[in-house]
Amino acid sequence: MPTKTKPLATQLDKGRRPDIEAELTEKYHVKWSYLSQVPISGFDLDRSLHNQARFEPIDEKTVDLYTEAVRRGDQFPAVLAYKASARGRYVIIDGNHRLSAHIRAESPIDVYEVERTTDPRTIALLTFALNTRHGRPTTEAERVQQALYLVDNGASIDHASAAVNIAPRVLKKALARQQADARADEVGMPRNEWDSLGATVKARLLNIATDEGFGDAARLAFAAKMDANEVFDLVALLNATKSGTRQRAIVKHHRDMMQERIQAGGGGVLATADRRKMGPKQRIGMALSQALALPDDDNVIVQAYAAAERGDAAKRMLEASERLARIAKALTAK
Repeated sequence: MPTKTKPLATQLDKGRRPDIEAELTEKYHVKWSYLSQVPISGFDLDRSLHNQARFEPIDEKTVDLYTEAVRRGDQFPAVLAYKASARGRYVIIDGNHRLSAHIRAESPIDVYEVERTTDPRTIALLTFALNTRHGRPTTEAERVQQALYLVDNGASIDHASAAVNIAPRVLKKALARQQADARADEVGMPRNEWDSLGATVKARLLNIATDEGFGDAARLAFAAKMDANEVFDLVALLNATKSGTRQRAIVKHHRDMMQERIQAGGGGVLATADRRKMGPKQRIGMALSQALALPDDDNVIVQAYAAAERGDAAKRMLEASERLARIAKALTAK
């Protein structure tokens, strides 16, 4: 149970707030004590600032306003803090602006001290949730970063988004971006190249099953300035096989086919009219890419055709293979 030092109405307890006490006890289930007039020398300001998720932990104009109020004798709600060790100084959970104002005014401050044995994840949750509602408002971008931190430390999407007051869909999008960036980093994709790709292109590339195919396809999408439709088609081809080696071969064929475009700086995309104008080399490259992307299991292909279609399909395949064989023979003869 929390330690209640004095009735709420006393002079020394002006910083107490029943709503804060109820939230600590009933919502977060933490043990706490209320301390009046704690000397400002008892706080670790640097660690307190780094305990926040604001892009700018302190807003100077806000501190100036608070400092004037403290000097006038106005009473703010007590700050929330904890000690990492018995002999350590207080680290702010909620109230950095209030503490900074009391430091400038050289005035002690009231504190809700959270018990030292509290789970660090609960400390983080309190830091972000209370900063969202108290003091200078946090931006949505700051709250998203807070929510990402909470998820990384075991919170569910619904719990994290509710704690910092953002919509779950916003957090899900941020998580998807975070995962996409992490995968791009893992395969060695330069961040400036990855960041230049559109959101739809990134989302589609993420569906590629292997890291080998993902990395090569992402680099090609950047080099050739592929649009979303082109990437969609490429990913569909790649995911017809689960082999990273075969996926890389498919991307290489596409790169060969797009070489002139890449050398020209990726200007423009291959519209339908452009595809009609492709030369023999580009057409062969596309045909080989599509053939290599076929499933390894021949029965899967057979089942894709109705019984009445199979004879005609087989005839066309044999004609195509004979044509490719003649081309291959001519290439090797020269």
